[in-house]
Amino acid sequence: RAGSPRTMLEWLVEVVSKNGILALNVAPRGDGSIPEDQQECLRAIGRWLKVNGEAIYGTRAWVKSGEGALRLGRGQRYSAREIRFTTRDGLLYAILMAWPKGGQAVVTSLPVDAPTGKPTAVSLLGSETKLEFSQDAEGLKIELPRQDPGNGPYVLRITGLQTP
Repeated sequence: RAGSPRTMLEWLVEVVSKNGILALNVAPRGDGSIPEDQQECLRAIGRWLKVNGEAIYGTRAWVKSGEGALRLGRGQRYSAREIRFTTRDGLLYAILMAWPKGGQAVVTSLPVDAPTGKPTAVSLLGSETKLEFSQDAEGLKIELPRQDPGNGPYVLRITGLQTP
């Protein structure tokens, strides 16, 4: 539903990946109190940013904003093909808009012959699990836990690339 925490996070990622700024509209009641549903939405965004904020705060758009469908039609849902990018301090953040079935994410923008070079490490923000990855002509393939952790969008921190 529009205005749900997940929808708001998706909008935030979409806007930031395109070098934009998202303004949230909070509608206090006449007595100044904020309705509970709006409070919960803000709390959920805050919890997500506590884990994934490094992919949002102080970042810039990468050479491309994303891959997969860059615009979804009304009623469409994100799939694992939709990935958005941000960059900061030599790090590339690949933000998975949906958890991939089978636990493998493929970043097609990073094939083995990409001018960015080869990554040295890939990690999933909020997880201590060591991620295995490989790179071939199809792209950067990352082995993720099979189970969706349920706190998406999901941020991969990619180190070792030459980023603008």
